[in-house]
Amino acid sequence: MKFKSLLKLSLSFCVLFLGAQYSLASSGCADSLAANIVKKYNSEDSLKFNFTRTQLSKLKEAYHQLKVPDFVADISINEDRPLNAMKAVSNRFVETSKDGLAVFIPNTPVYHLAAQFEQYSVENRIHELKNNPNGLALSTWFMHPGLASYAAKNGAPIISEIESEGRPYIASMLDLNPSHIPHLKELKRLSLSHISRVYGVTEQDSVELFFHFPYAPKTVTLHLHVRVNQKTYGLEKAKSYTLDNVINTLERNEKIEDLILSRQLLNDGLYTNHGTAEGLVREMGIGVVKEAVNPFIED
Repeated sequence: MKFKSLLKLSLSFCVLFLGAQYSLASSGCADSLAANIVKKYNSEDSLKFNFTRTQLSKLKEAYHQLKVPDFVADISINEDRPLNAMKAVSNRFVETSKDGLAVFIPNTPVYHLAAQFEQYSVENRIHELKNNPNGLALSTWFMHPGLASYAAKNGAPIISEIESEGRPYIASMLDLNPSHIPHLKELKRLSLSHISRVYGVTEQDSVELFFHFPYAPKTVTLHLHVRVNQKTYGLEKAKSYTLDNVINTLERNEKIEDLILSRQLLNDGLYTNHGTAEGLVREMGIGVVKEAVNPFIED
């Protein structure tokens, strides 16, 4: 059985059997989840990508030849099991942006399980979730206007197929341009409003809003990470671009490629954890990716 499956089973066991005594602040289950995060972002091993501007354009095109992730298609037609488990606890945990182009959800099942939210919800302690040792992890996911009707009939499409209907798909940061500024500002409004209303987040809490780059094929679709009171390791910071920085870049009429290339120059490469875009880059010969010692590792 794979590590992630074992981890998920272990977490489910803890939630089911600790019952009313379950506490994220003291549970060994929380420690297991934290260990998974450390393994991902604070191990000695990492990857280093290097791209030219032309190669970034090719990577942008390559993302559009990939399939929409199954779970994103399932979300569009209300068939995603983890999300439906959250909805069964309370509809307040899921919210759609005012422009209808994004859904805001807890990050399940990697960081959280629906049973955790149910326990806190039943005990009217939702505001305490932000203080668990692993923080609170949420995200927004781009929802293409034509995805639901297509997915209901045919399942998850190739991104370029759904774009043939006339509306571009935002597959990654590389697709962003000044026309998306209103949407990005709506993501910021939605994120800050939601975590305040639902989770009681205040100015005293640590809040981070950022995108990752590059994307793994399995997560190709623009998504904003929303983290509350969560430790962020250096390797994750190296592949993260704050929402404000992205908006400011576009408002200056600069390109997202400029932002990425400036990070590459600063760090002498784009560092990430394993399991991002290395397979795609190597298969298509777009840019260079090498094994590297994590320069951001913490003791």
